[in-house]
Amino acid sequence: MYNAPNVVRLLPPNLPQVLSMIYLQTKDGGEVNLVPLLLIFSMPVLIAAFLSLRQKLTFELKEKFFDADDAAVGHAVKSMINYPLIADYDRRTFTLQQFEAKINASNGAMIQYNSASVNSAFFAPWLTYRCVNHCPPSELHTHTHAPLQIRVNALRVLKL
Repeated sequence: MYNAPNVVRLLPPNLPQVLSMIYLQTKDGGEVNLVPLLLIFSMPVLIAAFLSLRQKLTFELKEKFFDADDAAVGHAVKSMINYPLIADYDRRTFTLQQFEAKINASNGAMIQYNSASVNSAFFAPWLTYRCVNHCPPSELHTHTHAPLQIRVNALRVLKL
């Protein structure tokens, strides 16, 4: 026997908004347009697939950034510990050039990691725009693929 709270938990949290989308489509005698509904329910699957594909790249770039950052910090610590030797053998310029190279490598790795992170962060808003307008890439410049009420309600469902 089903317990009422368990059944309620199985319902999608945005069911009232989806039902209002259906109502807005059918209140004037229209038929239900299933495309927006399918797109809304497919968005979590698409986002999960995208994140699983990007996960390996993101972890590799993060690992590269951490390694480069550790190398720069390690070089700075070694330079401080060995400063009497560096000063005695007049290796300051060489040590600074090595440190500069390690900092540049760390900065480059940080830029790559941040770039991938920002690109991944903008996937969900980009997908939302595509799903709300449900238009092919060749028609991204048009704005009237769905009635305004349906698009506004779809944005409420997506909590944007």
